[in-house]
Amino acid sequence: MATGPTRVPLPNEASFRANGNHVVEGGLLRVNMKSRLHPIYKLIRDARKAWDNKLERQSQSLEEATVEYRRRYGRQPPRGFDKWWKYVVNNNVTLPDEYDQVDRDLLPFRALTPEELTRRLNDTRNWPHTYTLQVKNGSLHKTVSFDENEIGGARERMEGQAALIEPVMKDLEDFTAVYWVHDNPRVAISYHHRQDLTKTLRGRQYFDENEELDPPIRRWSVMCPPDSRMGIGKGRMQDRVDCFNRTPTSHTFIADHQRSMDLCEHPENVPLHGALTGKHPGEGDWTLNPLFVLSKTTLHADILGVSVEQVVEGMRDVPWEEKREEKVMWRGRTTGIVYSKGAPWRTTQRPRLIKLANDNQGEVEILGPSKGMRGRTVEEELRKIPIAMANEHYLDIAFVEEPIQCDASDGTCQEIVDEYRFAEGIISHDAALHYKYIIDVDGNAWSARFQRLLSGGSLIFKATIFPEWWTDRMQAWVHYVPIQLDYSDLYDVIAFFRGDITDQGGESALAKEIAEAGKAWARANWRQADMTAYMFRLYLEWARLLAPQTENMDFT
Repeated sequence: MATGPTRVPLPNEASFRANGNHVVEGGLLRVNMKSRLHPIYKLIRDARKAWDNKLERQSQSLEEATVEYRRRYGRQPPRGFDKWWKYVVNNNVTLPDEYDQVDRDLLPFRALTPEELTRRLNDTRNWPHTYTLQVKNGSLHKTVSFDENEIGGARERMEGQAALIEPVMKDLEDFTAVYWVHDNPRVAISYHHRQDLTKTLRGRQYFDENEELDPPIRRWSVMCPPDSRMGIGKGRMQDRVDCFNRTPTSHTFIADHQRSMDLCEHPENVPLHGALTGKHPGEGDWTLNPLFVLSKTTLHADILGVSVEQVVEGMRDVPWEEKREEKVMWRGRTTGIVYSKGAPWRTTQRPRLIKLANDNQGEVEILGPSKGMRGRTVEEELRKIPIAMANEHYLDIAFVEEPIQCDASDGTCQEIVDEYRFAEGIISHDAALHYKYIIDVDGNAWSARFQRLLSGGSLIFKATIFPEWWTDRMQAWVHYVPIQLDYSDLYDVIAFFRGDITDQGGESALAKEIAEAGKAWARANWRQADMTAYMFRLYLEWARLLAPQTENMDFT
């Protein structure tokens, strides 16, 4: 098992006991302004403990993995589990127990009979903009229903998925998987239907496919529990920015990245992301259709696969000490939404980041750097500085090239050019390696850059609403730094690591530690073998759901 860098000492436990009383709700840490200890110390301390505990409890044998599987999921592993385990061991795949995302994705489908699931699968195969992978008797068959001239890169996306399972083809059970060729998720079901499916499972029965579904109103709240923050807000101006504004509060940070992506708990993020704002959920009929995708939110019911795009093994890096650029860097195109007069594009993730990082009006309140507190409270160390000064010192963020995905006929493309910073030229990959801090944000869907950025040895700040196959297998604040979608914590985070406006009091050693841990993790755990292991496990589970009821598909 790969080890990370030597850990930098944190304040002693007595300091945490006396000053660590920050409240964590909904995956966010709300800063206690009377504390005399910077809250990021607590986030790093807690993350280290969680990661160490996760590593220590992993199964070391097939027998242990089988017991752990039964403990987590209440059933036997699927047939072929022993072959999967052999692959994991032979390829040094770590964290063999951490496949909860697979279970979350497939759970509602377990309520359908194999016959009904196969019927829905055959319907889905006929959808446009899909491709189908079918494994039978150890051989792969591929079919497409997309126009390669219309959708660039679709063929490469399919071939990437086929290549993932090539090493284990002979060990896979028969299955059929239909993939959506686009970036975004598609399948939506209501919260009440999801509950009906879960209730059927608890009764160890199958869902009656003849039961009629009441078509819900097309809004995001119907996908959430009625008592959730999203559900409670359903009667108001749905999905409007002013509907879900946070109550004015002190500073917050992400403590649990997975939970912070829960849009039922955090509906304020809906108008902040181009995949959601101004849109309605689902393009279909609210049926649980079996569709594999490369990205999904916590609201969607698609089955999450593994993206291989932009994954590069053996990439060059620059040692931390040779990285001379201290600013947080981002460069990218104008993706994330279709930019037009009728679209709320200004509130989406990329334009907001550019606008924030290049604002020159007003002030920003920043938590004082950690080493400069000297017994003072967080509140006493708050500093207000001109935002223009903060941006000049901390951030280097801009669009590149010309606007895309915009309507030139209504003037939107020109508005973007006039209102937002576009850098002259692009930053080469080699030049980007010299930045100590890089922020990764979503585009039209998930960001495919993350593995490459981690591998370069910079400290990666990540803002996203998309859980991925690796989310349960990494640890925020150990391997990367999670950033809220509204970027309200961005200045506080960079000030903690880099220091104040004069570069005093920062925790640069901790920044280096997390950057090197992220690089080590990516190189040891984001290989083709790791992605293959995930899909191997997923397809074994999927094959069991599709198999006739008369066939025993359990591992015994």
